[in-house]
Amino acid sequence: MDIMYISSQQKGFTLVELLVTLVIVGAVTTISYNVYNRISNAWTCRNLLSDVQQSARVAMDSIIRDLQMAGFDAKKSSEYPTEPTLQDLKDIETAQSDEISFQYRNDSVTDSNKHRKYIYRLDGTELKKKTIKWVDPIIGGGIGKPSQTGYYGAGSTRIIAKNVTDFKLAYYDGNTGGMDVPVNDTDSIRLIKVSITLEGEKGCPQNKFIRLITSVAPRNIGMETAIH
Repeated sequence: MDIMYISSQQKGFTLVELLVTLVIVGAVTTISYNVYNRISNAWTCRNLLSDVQQSARVAMDSIIRDLQMAGFDAKKSSEYPTEPTLQDLKDIETAQSDEISFQYRNDSVTDSNKHRKYIYRLDGTELKKKTIKWVDPIIGGGIGKPSQTGYYGAGSTRIIAKNVTDFKLAYYDGNTGGMDVPVNDTDSIRLIKVSITLEGEKGCPQNKFIRLITSVAPRNIGMETAIH
């Protein structure tokens, strides 16, 4: 029969050693989690900031594209001499510091009547674009259809940017420079400075404001004056 002898020199971990080990493991785990959490949050905030930058660029591109075309083959008061309500038709209807409305023929739309009036304005923290179609009696008239002529009705509105903290418009003519707002003589506008500021994600420690500034020269405003 084999006899197993246990040496009195063999010892296990003491309670103190186990507690020290647990403390060290817990500290390493906590530090690792905090580092991972910071890296994860930074990555998330960076992606959110990228989304804000993209939103600002999309909004600015839409404004630039429409302002450049303002006045293109626009409806003129001289076309409707017998309609008093249409005697104040202008390429740019209103020009304020935080709102602008203008018209042009948009050949990119699919329906037969391509004239549109566009309104850009800041509503709270949302930058909105309203589109109103032109209606002629020949096109819009008939039973159950509007018979008025002109841009009217609620139109369609869409949000082109959110978390907007500032939307500013400044106007310049070709002679004296800056123009007082609201601009009365909108036919004299030759350059429009546009500024959009969007706020980054509030939960991010590196929260930033994204600001885009550009100047747009409407290509078709004052073309008749320039020709004659």
